[in-house]
Amino acid sequence: MRQLSIILGLILVSHFTIGQNSPRSIEGKGFKSVFQKLVTGEFNGTVNGLLILKNVNKEETILDFHCNDSKLVIEVDSSAVYDVSTKIYKGKMTGGKIEIEYKTYAAANAFSIKFNDDWYGFSYIDGSCEGNINGLDYEYKIDKSKEYLILHFNSEITLSNYTYLVRAEPNMNPDKVKNLKQREKKVQVLPNSTLIFAIKRL
Repeated sequence: MRQLSIILGLILVSHFTIGQNSPRSIEGKGFKSVFQKLVTGEFNGTVNGLLILKNVNKEETILDFHCNDSKLVIEVDSSAVYDVSTKIYKGKMTGGKIEIEYKTYAAANAFSIKFNDDWYGFSYIDGSCEGNINGLDYEYKIDKSKEYLILHFNSEITLSNYTYLVRAEPNMNPDKVKNLKQREKKVQVLPNSTLIFAIKRL
């Protein structure tokens, strides 16, 4: 069992994160959210914006989020190694076939989307948790009742389903890695995609 955990860990670290010196990574600058120091909780809200996706065939899909349900789920980190909790911003389109998640922990972030029944993602929440996704800008704004998290994609960002394939394998071993790589699929989030989470503070 311990050997299995080590194998899984090495696969996820080597694939889902690229490293601090990668062009896909920039140094994390922290998250100036009013929720940053909370240990646990759940806050409702909405999400608006456009996500422009491109598949392997270079076909583009525009996803229009318009006052769709969203929430911020704050999950405690009992060990509190780098942060007291993970902040998970969740949103979904009507019908639930399209879901998005944006996570922050310490100085690192992650983005993922459920599209055509598969989850695709990219994350720096691993290792030292110091990296941000290069090409994904974020900003927080507040008013009396809400905090707004603005996500803006200023360059193309590739998301992969590989990590989710690994996690779904009940009996992972090195011999299966090549088979999983053959099943890997990718999508790109294109520049000018923008999402705005409006989370109620009260």
